[in-house]
Amino acid sequence: STFTLTPMQKLQAHRYLLLNCEVVTPFIEEFRQFIKRSSRSRRLSATEIEKRLVKEFADWFKKRILNPETLSTMSTDLKILARGPLTVQEDLVLITSMVSNFEPWLEK
Repeated sequence: STFTLTPMQKLQAHRYLLLNCEVVTPFIEEFRQFIKRSSRSRRLSATEIEKRLVKEFADWFKKRILNPETLSTMSTDLKILARGPLTVQEDLVLITSMVSNFEPWLEK
């Protein structure tokens, strides 16, 4: 069966995936540096940086990966991650994904 994600569910799923995917880690660090540079007048606290990361990273990442000037250098995986989840999902895909995320804890 299938179900439709609300815009909020889609955003939350995309955020979770990006912030917990190893291949995205270098881009998270790049974004943190971008935030620090863009706040010229004052030094941001770690909490402020993390709040901006959660709020703004998905949009920044999409623009960064799908930039026409660098698009040909990006992997297919990064391009798919940048686009985000489909609005309509199949239950099996979601369940499989959730189980694989918890496998390390299930083994203990």
